[in-house]
Amino acid sequence: MPTDTLTIGRLAASAGVSRKAIRVWVQRGLLTVCGHTSTGYQLFTPETVRFAVFIRRARALGMSLAQIQDVLVTEQHDHAAPCAGVRGLLRTRIAEIDAAVEDLLALRTALEAACAVRPGPNSDAAVCPIIEGSAPAPRHETAGNLDEQIRTIT
Repeated sequence: MPTDTLTIGRLAASAGVSRKAIRVWVQRGLLTVCGHTSTGYQLFTPETVRFAVFIRRARALGMSLAQIQDVLVTEQHDHAAPCAGVRGLLRTRIAEIDAAVEDLLALRTALEAACAVRPGPNSDAAVCPIIEGSAPAPRHETAGNLDEQIRTIT
């Protein structure tokens, strides 16, 4: 194996990510394999570490792999820093987070109201008067929508 290439393990360690992340990024076309060892291990150039670190940092900011791919394609084809587009993506992400925080605060208020319910002994609730007597659901009626927003934050 040439000394100027990295195995997937060395690339992952250098970039601070898992080997699985590297495999996914290769499969998605975000990183390029430059060759293989005689035993079939993928090899990468040292330059690939910079791209892997970029992808890790972009993911930490909440960018999707598709968005990262768009940024990388722009950089590679235009040979210019795609920072204006990245700034727009980040501003959109901030707006999404603000909306999710608003929904979470509304849910918190509804939960506090539900906890404050003191059902009487003669309640006609079908199951639990705490739930049935609670305030209406927050702005987004379905829990699935809120769950999705929480997943996009993390």
